[in-house]
Amino acid sequence: MVKQEAYLDQQLTAVNARVSASEVHGFITGWICSGTGWESAADTFEEALEVPLEGELNACAIEVARDAIAGLTDVDFGFQILLPKEAVGINKRRVALSEWCQGFLSGFGLTGRYQDSELSEEVKELLHDFTQIAQVDDEIPDDEENESDLTEITEYVRMGAVMVFTDCATKAVH
Repeated sequence: MVKQEAYLDQQLTAVNARVSASEVHGFITGWICSGTGWESAADTFEEALEVPLEGELNACAIEVARDAIAGLTDVDFGFQILLPKEAVGINKRRVALSEWCQGFLSGFGLTGRYQDSELSEEVKELLHDFTQIAQVDDEIPDDEENESDLTEITEYVRMGAVMVFTDCATKAVH
């Protein structure tokens, strides 16, 4: 995952993107969790994230999408959120998790596949929680308790994404 983050960061830097690898990964994951094929995402991706999806970045996004699908469908729950490694400070990882959630919500919502009334109560609650996490912008002290809390929240988001995929990706389109 660290290698993929570095490669995606490199490709985003090459096109002067203002979004992080975490936000892009969240966007791709949200799009896939809606049950919409990644091949139909290019125009929406470019418009929403203001990033041209071409060349190496397009190839990288396809690779990220394939890895996300593999993780989301893994019976051993192998899906991982693309976040900076633990050696990076807690606040950078907190920001990255917020950006990931924002990307997820954008990707999921922009597919237009679901109306709120078509979502299960569990998915609605998860999307609400992701919204709350996306809005967190307070600095937090780098200590063991906050480290534990961030790990727990990250795991909740990771498993929440798997649940949204399981609940939504196979439903018939309205």
